[in-house]
Amino acid sequence: MERFQTARLLAERLGAEDFEALRRLLQEARVAATLDGPLPDERTRQYLDAGLEHQARYDFGR
Repeated sequence: MERFQTARLLAERLGAEDFEALRRLLQEARVAATLDGPLPDERTRQYLDAGLEHQARYDFGR
């Protein structure tokens, strides 16, 4: 499934083009507080790449 939508949510498969949005999310203060601080860009890229690799290998996200 590439995407699904409810009345309040639109969910799409993660893609390389989502890096900037993911970076902003993982550096947001309330999110960062649950991660021991904001993730640097390099860690965010590693997180995204690992997610994309998992998705390609198993055909679902993690």
